[in-house]
Formats: sequence, C-alpha cells, structure tokens
Amino acid sequence: MSDNQIHPVYSDINGGTPLKRISWSAVFAGVIISTVIYLLLSILGTAIGATAIDPLKEQNPLDGMGTGATIWTGLSMLVSVAVGAFVTGRLAQREGALHGLLMWAVNTLICVWLAFSMLSAAVSGTANVIGSGFNLLGNGISAMAPSVTQAAKEKLQENNIDLGNLQQELETTLRQTGKPELQPENLQQDINQESNVAENQAENTAMDQQSADTDLANWFKGVIQRNESTLQAADLEALKNIIKARTGKSDQEVDQIVAQTQQSYQQAYQKYQEVKEQAEQKAREAADAAAAATAKASWYALIVLLVEAVIAGFMGKMGRKTQPAQVNVRHETR
Repeated sequence: MSDNQIHPVYSDINGGTPLKRISWSAVFAGVIISTVIYLLLSILGTAIGATAIDPLKEQNPLDGMGTGATIWTGLSMLVSVAVGAFVTGRLAQREGALHGLLMWAVNTLICVWLAFSMLSAAVSGTANVIGSGFNLLGNGISAMAPSVTQAAKEKLQENNIDLGNLQQELETTLRQTGKPELQPENLQQDINQESNVAENQAENTAMDQQSADTDLANWFKGVIQRNESTLQAADLEALKNIIKARTGKSDQEVDQIVAQTQQSYQQAYQKYQEVKEQAEQKAREAADAAAAATAKASWYALIVLLVEAVIAGFMGKMGRKTQPAQVNVRHETR
C-alpha cells in the first residue's frame, strides 16, 4: 500500500468523532425493549385467556387453551424481536441489519441462560428438600429402631412365635429333605470353610490391591464350584421328601401335588413373560413418542429462531433507514 492512498473515515455531522461500526449500547437497548414487550404481551395473553374461560357455561373450558397459548407465545416472540431490532437499528450509527442480528443473538443467549438458571435452581431446591427429608427419615428410624424391635418381639410372643423355634423349624425342614448335603451340620461346616477361604483371600488381596477385581471374581466362582453339590441337592426330590414328611401322604399323592404346583408355576411364569413383553413394548413406544416429540419441538424451535433472525435483520435495517438525515463528512488521510 502506497503512502499516497486515501483512507475514507466516516464521522458525525460535525466532522468530529468517527462513527462506530458496532454500537453495543444500541444492541442492549433493543434487548431491553424486546424483553419488556414480550413480558407485556405474555401478561396480555394470560389476561385474555383467563377472561375467555367460562367454567359455568362451557363443558370443557380448557379445551384448546394449549394450542392458543402456543400460537400467542410464538407471535409474542416474533413481535418483541421485531420491535427490539427496529429500536436497535434506529439507535445504531451504521449497519442496521447487523445490529438487529446482534440484538437477536444477545436476546436469545440471555433467554437460554435464564431458562437454564431457573431449571438448575428448581432441581437444586428439589434435591435439597429430598436430602433433608432423607436425613429426617434416617434420624426418625434411628430413634424408633429400639422401640420397633421391642414391639416386634412382643408381637411375636403374643402369637406364640419364638425365633429359636423358627431356627429349629428350618433345621427340621433341612433334615426332612433327606439330602446329606442339606443337613444342618454339613451346611455349618461349609459355611465355616467358606469363611476361612474368604478371610485368606482378603489377606492376599490386601497385599496386592491391583488384583482385587480378579480375586473377587475368582472367589465367587470358587464358591459356586465348591458348593455345586449342595445347590444341586435342593432339587425336586428334596421338595417331595419335605411334603411327605409334613403331610404323611403317599408317593403318588406327593407326585400329584408337585405336578400341580409345577403346572401352576409354569402358567404364572408364562403370564409374567407376557406382561413383561407388553411392558417392554409400551416402554419402547413411549420412548419412540418422546423422541418424535423432541425432534418435532427441535425443528419448530430452529424454524422460529431462523425466522426471528430474518425479522431482526430486516427490522434493524428498516430502523436504520428511519433515522433523521445526517451529513457524513468524508475526511481524507494520507
């Protein structure tokens, strides 16, 4: 670039301060006007909607209110953006369309920030209330636990139920299975053995903490393998032995009882599977409907924002054109 090239500089009518390319004061003035206009239109829409409702004469007074509120909200947004952009363009020194777009962008960011702030405050407040409730519940349970325990013992005693008798009943049932693996003595021996294995495994894991996940998985696998015979012993034959010992019925009668029980179980399990499949299908349908609604709302929001941007640029340009005529003095600098 040569030293003799002329650089144009635009200044105000007095030839003093150069005109600013971007006037943020005009942008924020438009944002304030737009916010106030939207607030006024929202109050007006609420007043009109409340006045139009007549519960005494209409069977469904709220019918159509959702659609009307949506349309009014959309129109209020467009009108408020148009007015704000016009004011911004009117106050801008130049580039009215650009200032209108800047007003729309700042206004959108502020609205989004306010929405997220309100949502965060609501979620935080709800979490605090729930946390306080759980604390009070925990304190109440701790305070009531001794009395509840004593009341439970007294209730059991009133019904001639003794915890010691329950243990004896369990041991009797295990003996009636006729399975050596399910005898109380053998089970207690297995429990002691697994306790020793778990203690040794915990000591080894403490020395090498990096293998903790693998050690835990291997220990569970070992428990199942070492007690596989015990798990298999609790079979249909054990159930038949218990029924026979309790009822004194013949083998044929016991077989008939077990067969009927198995049939009822199969029918109940089949019904459960059907209900489960229906619930899964309804869940998938609900998820599909939610996804479709989200996509529809997102497209609507995008279209509205784009329309607002176009209106803001156009109205900003129109506002700039309505300014009083000014004489732009052109200075030449070398």
